Amino acid sequence: MLDLARDAGRLERVVHWSTAMVSGDRRGTFYEEDLDAGQKFHNDYERTKYEAEKLVRSAMRQLPITVLRPGIIVGDSRTARSTSSTALLLMVLIATNASGLRSRSSAWRRPLHLVRSTT
Repeated sequence: MLDLARDAGRLERVVHWSTAMVSGDRRGTFYEEDLDAGQKFHNDYERTKYEAEKLVRSAMRQLPITVLRPGIIVGDSRTARSTSSTALLLMVLIATNASGLRSRSSAWRRPLHLVRSTT
């Protein structure tokens, strides 16, 4: 994709969908410039997203790139509707976040940011 973007004649912007999970086992606030912070990864998904973001960030000197790091996305991209299982997951996340409870799994120790659908 980066080669295609470099060859594009009228490129306006490349948007790279990364994930908040590139923080791996790192604790505390994880800023954009903290991508390579010596963190360890819980699985191949986190590791490969980290490796992809490293490649994308190295191309930022030549290309107009925006990196997005959502934690979790729930719902249909067009209608914002979700299945009962994703709705249940979202309710558990909201309840856990609101109550101050924390999961033993470090993958769920991320801040919850709710974004209202505009559809």
